[in-house]
Amino acid sequence: MLKPEVLKKIKKTFYTFIVFLIIICVLLIGATFSDINVYWYVQLNKPYHPPFWVYILGWCFLYVLIAISAIIILTKKQTRKTKCPLALPLYLINAVLVSLYSILFFGLRAINLAFIETIFTLASIMLMIWCNSKISKLAAYLLVPYLIWISYTIFLNAMILFSN
Repeated sequence: MLKPEVLKKIKKTFYTFIVFLIIICVLLIGATFSDINVYWYVQLNKPYHPPFWVYILGWCFLYVLIAISAIIILTKKQTRKTKCPLALPLYLINAVLVSLYSILFFGLRAINLAFIETIFTLASIMLMIWCNSKISKLAAYLLVPYLIWISYTIFLNAMILFSN
């Protein structure tokens, strides 16, 4: 029989691996649909558009923060006072929403639907922060840059929507 400390370490490693797999799936979906219509995207009228490298670095940085936040929530012992049953499902819902954006915007070229979708993504992040704050303040704070990034994405998407 394994000692409780060893079991806890195995459980933490397994959860970390699952979070990693989910992030890889979201990245692959986003990359697949983003690459499909790069030519279309380049031709869009974009009143303000940061350099491409900003998106790459921004998303890499955000995925690391989201993963750390998720791992904290997965491994933190929850009490009746700190329990939030929506915490983990919200991460999955958010991952689906982020993937859906790439499908809508790049795959279907539905800028208007992608704009609406980003509002749902923003709402899911706000719920994640609220729910995480009950379990771990650090896990909640780690999502604030993501909230700012998606708010900025909504602004950029609106600019593209109204300019095309």
